Amino acid sequence: MTNLTARDALTSDVVRVTGDSRATSKNVADASGTVFAVFEETDEAGSHPELRGLVNGRRVAVFPHRIFDDLLHERQPAAVPADAPLEYLRERLLDEPQGMVPVVDQAGRFVGVATRDSLLSVLHQHRDQLVDDLDQSLDLQEQQWRLLTAELHDGLVQ
Repeated sequence: MTNLTARDALTSDVVRVTGDSRATSKNVADASGTVFAVFEETDEAGSHPELRGLVNGRRVAVFPHRIFDDLLHERQPAAVPADAPLEYLRERLLDEPQGMVPVVDQAGRFVGVATRDSLLSVLHQHRDQLVDDLDQSLDLQEQQWRLLTAELHDGLVQ
């Protein structure tokens, strides 16, 4: 069994934007579960722009004509390391009013966003996998018992 980490609980519904950009009509229409990761603009080729913060899609839908910098909450959640255990991530998500946190690699670069929903999803998937593994193990054990009892029966009959 593998230990799940924050990297395993990333949401796939993240849109990278710059602070001075505005939501498009498509972004607003599909925004309910979307997380917008707002970055600094960068002039340097190959550099990693700094994450300014996260904006949830509901906020974008309420204020569709504002630039993303204006939609950022004053208090942004601190990043969680990608290799942090899910228990730590769970504690952080429960403490975050927005229910989302940025996830970063060892160099501090943005990897993605974990949300309460994405955490629940990965936990459900993991539970389902454990149940499947247990079922397979029980089936294998039952087959082994059948073989052993058949061998025992055959040995007693002879």
